[in-house]
Amino acid sequence: DKSNSYKLTYQASNQSLIFEISNGGLANSVSYDNADLMVGEFVHIGAQLYNDTLQIFLNGELKVSEYVAGESIDVTDSDIVIGSSFKGYLDEIRIWNKGKNAQELWQDHSRYVASGEAELAVYLRVAANAGNYCYDVSKTGDNFNNNHAMMTSDNLWRVGENDSPTESQLSAAGYTDQDGNYTVVVP
Repeated sequence: DKSNSYKLTYQASNQSLIFEISNGGLANSVSYDNADLMVGEFVHIGAQLYNDTLQIFLNGELKVSEYVAGESIDVTDSDIVIGSSFKGYLDEIRIWNKGKNAQELWQDHSRYVASGEAELAVYLRVAANAGNYCYDVSKTGDNFNNNHAMMTSDNLWRVGENDSPTESQLSAAGYTDQDGNYTVVVP
């Protein structure tokens, strides 16, 4: 949640993921109902504004997409709030300065990313278990972006190996692009 900018929430009562953006005081949102986030299961949740379309993804698969004409996300100085009324564990939080096409989102949903990847604005490795804080490891060139975060609840930290994603759910990965170039990113 970034006040007056964007918000991604999960309402357990009706199993809905809601992604909302604000611009100039006006808000648009899209929701995905029946988002059955199973207890004890790793799930990658993605939300973005891409080409005037609000989108929500689960495990790299587009679940809902809604056109919103001429929208952009306000850039504000307000803090990012993580975990407000959320019950579960978080592993990584990534915020990009760009929308990604379906193939990029599919490829990135299950891989670790390098801290200096283009347009990566925030990369919080929540699993670090550093008290109430998450430290941003994203950087532009040699300079870290320093978009650190404070957690709103202690129950967000993973506490043991059984709480961690498996290697098939989140790991280093390589892909071949449309020109045949093969790339492996190992953070």
